[in-house]
Amino acid sequence: MQETHKKFCSEHKTVSMGISTFSKLRPKHIWLQNKAKLQQCLCETCTNIDLKLSCLNQELSGAGIERINSRYTLSNMTLCKDSGTENLGCIDRKCKKCGTKKLNNILKPLTDSKGDKVVNWKRWQSLEYAPGKKRMALVQHTGTILQLLDELQTELTPFASHLFEAKWQQTQFVSIMTCPPPSAVVAVMDFAENYVCVTQNEVQSAHWYQTNITLHPFVTYYTCSDPTCTDSSTVREAVVIITADNNHDHHAVNHFTTLVADHLHNRDPAAERFIQYSDGCAAQYKCKTSFTDISFAPTSLPFRTVERHFFGSRHGKNPCDGEGGVIKNCVSRTVKANPSVIVGDSDAFFQLCTEKLSKGTKDNDGKCCHSRRTFMKVSPGDICRDRREKTDVETVRGTRQIHAVLAVEPYQIKTRRFSCFCQGCLQQETCVNKGVVDAWQCREIKKRFKNCKSVNQDTAKIHVQVSITDEEIEYTATPVQIQDTREDPLGLITVEGPDTAYENQVTGQASAAADGPTAEESRRLERDEMVSRDYQGTEAVEDGQDTAESECHQVTTLVGASVDHPPAAEKSKRLDKDEMVSRDYQGTEAVEDGQDTAESECHQVTTLVGASVDCPTMVEKSRIVEKLTDNFQCGDFVQINIPIGREGKMMEFVGEVKAVLDGDVIIKYMEEVRPGVFKWPAKDDISQELASSITRTLPDPVMLEALRSSRTQFFSFPNASEI
Repeated sequence: MQETHKKFCSEHKTVSMGISTFSKLRPKHIWLQNKAKLQQCLCETCTNIDLKLSCLNQELSGAGIERINSRYTLSNMTLCKDSGTENLGCIDRKCKKCGTKKLNNILKPLTDSKGDKVVNWKRWQSLEYAPGKKRMALVQHTGTILQLLDELQTELTPFASHLFEAKWQQTQFVSIMTCPPPSAVVAVMDFAENYVCVTQNEVQSAHWYQTNITLHPFVTYYTCSDPTCTDSSTVREAVVIITADNNHDHHAVNHFTTLVADHLHNRDPAAERFIQYSDGCAAQYKCKTSFTDISFAPTSLPFRTVERHFFGSRHGKNPCDGEGGVIKNCVSRTVKANPSVIVGDSDAFFQLCTEKLSKGTKDNDGKCCHSRRTFMKVSPGDICRDRREKTDVETVRGTRQIHAVLAVEPYQIKTRRFSCFCQGCLQQETCVNKGVVDAWQCREIKKRFKNCKSVNQDTAKIHVQVSITDEEIEYTATPVQIQDTREDPLGLITVEGPDTAYENQVTGQASAAADGPTAEESRRLERDEMVSRDYQGTEAVEDGQDTAESECHQVTTLVGASVDHPPAAEKSKRLDKDEMVSRDYQGTEAVEDGQDTAESECHQVTTLVGASVDCPTMVEKSRIVEKLTDNFQCGDFVQINIPIGREGKMMEFVGEVKAVLDGDVIIKYMEEVRPGVFKWPAKDDISQELASSITRTLPDPVMLEALRSSRTQFFSFPNASEI
């Protein structure tokens, strides 16, 4: 105000006026600087239209042409006037009578007189500020009015649909929020900005190492189930999740939703329908894993019908933002006013919020309270992020256009482009807005499991024939019909050829003419579960050997097996044992001069689903040694020896097999708190090790209820010797 007063006095030197009088004469529509608010988190699409429209209006005013009031007026100018705003043909730019081309006729007086005039306008766009790193920045553009109109028309093409989706979804949310069905619970959810823990009279060193706390509010609406309540208004309850886990992902959302659903079911046990509303963030609410969680919701949540609806893109402002602001503001004011209050972690934050902001079902007078607030605390280790059955799925086609998802059964959902809560849709009858809202479409979420062997997988074979010559390799694959492999484990690995002794050495199985495998060979085959996966081998071929003995190899493997074909056979001097033989075989080959090579012309090997098979490059006539390790499946608990430190001291660890990859295993380790008692660490401890490091398998762990706490679960391994 003082700077404005000085400027006024310098421009009007004949007028004598003090600062107090100047302040009193300030018009009411002129605000002081401290009243200005920082506008943030705006829609990028709408803001860019507003920036161009601001520049265009300045030129329209200069030319004496009527200004365009807002972006909504600008969008309506490109639609048919008699169609209204609910004609999808015009909104989706499928109508031939309207479109952005209408602006050429409306703005023709401006383009004829000032089309070549150079103007400046601003635009938000992504800029690369470092190699491989981008961020949004406000950039000023310079060009003619015609160039401005061309860029404006390009952005207006999808703009009508953008505005309609935002308006329609918001209208549907207000309708269902205001009057939820008697047997339904409506919940809108969104992550709030993290609260940064600060302390009054904080030292300098602490300023750079502050703790973040995650807040995830759920604002719910439902009918009061208290029979003595005389208030007919809708109950509004805010359920706020507080956690030190700062990963804002779909795994956290699924865990939070489960907790809130159980809480709401206790509030209203008669509720059968759970209607969720959220924004369209792909990392949290609107992705393939989120859709899979929704499909499982009727089996995992206490509601018969579960559906999720989404606000329009970048227009997801909802009551959760207000709840997050109220909570953080209250805690911040408490810390500033009372230096003795210390909020340094999620526990203290949760305790302070519970004491100051909680609202129960009854007010101070004992009457039913319809404005409630509940806080829940979640420990970081409580959120499960190892859910391969939910994450290893394919993306649902057209996800960005979907604004309504309905659960049917696991991996089955129904989708809609727009939400609708008319009486027809609520009663599962004909939709009143069928001109705008399409019918529900059944969609299947396709599973895509990788590196996870399961005994429940279908066992189908393919027959791969590999032919090796001096210069090239040829192979063919044909399907093979087999019986259930689990019924005949000893029949899975077969080797056909004239050398029955070689068959016994390669597979541990006698030929049809033999009496059968020995006891030792049977035990080895049962332990290995017929999976040829962990062989290590070398190959040595003497000079002058006939290469005809490696002309043909046949490998039969189950569908899904990874088959690596060897490189072209070369003469013995060009062979390299490390290059020709993969890590999946253990063996040697020594072929004496003058031996008949016809006996090793063709061999067949059959393996299980998921096995990684590397075909040997030459016929191994001597033997292939026994596999070093057992076959392990995903989910097995094992004991493994790992070298530690520079001296390589071997130490034993216990963990769960998460994947099996070409002779290696990925282990998720448990933490041993005392002999025989284990727990999962707060932060996942995972590494990839050789399968040969595994010493034995363990039974599934059992939870120790006597040691269980609200934050940690302890386990032991029954029927196992000292670990």
